[in-house]
Amino acid sequence: MDQLLRGDGLTTQQAAMITVVDLLGTPSLSQAAAALGTTHQNARQLADALQRKGFLQISTDQADARVRRLSTTAKSTSYWRDRSAADQQQVLDWFGDLTPAEAQTLFDLLAKVEHRARAALGRPQQDRTQSRGPGPGSGPA
Repeated sequence: MDQLLRGDGLTTQQAAMITVVDLLGTPSLSQAAAALGTTHQNARQLADALQRKGFLQISTDQADARVRRLSTTAKSTSYWRDRSAADQQQVLDWFGDLTPAEAQTLFDLLAKVEHRARAALGRPQQDRTQSRGPGPGSGPA
């Protein structure tokens, strides 16, 4: 993945940070670090680098000045929207050797992991009344 992002000056860890911030809304730096399974110091370095590149905004929490909140920027949204189709195709190619049944099993297992991760972070489960299932257009890559 680093090779796909290197041309744009991003690393896989930085992309993961952006993904976590997008999923969590405006997490604290500590919440983002926990979601990434990394140290507060490493998360701060990632956030600082992404702020310098214009992908993240670091702001002071309104209720507690000691807490730093993270949010993605319009530049980030635009960047990932423009990359989306090519990135989705790349990810689909990675799973190209799976049969439809294997792909569905993988999707179901990952949904369980997502449920557990969301519960651990105190984030509500997304509505899954319509099964997205694996395949083109089934959700973000």
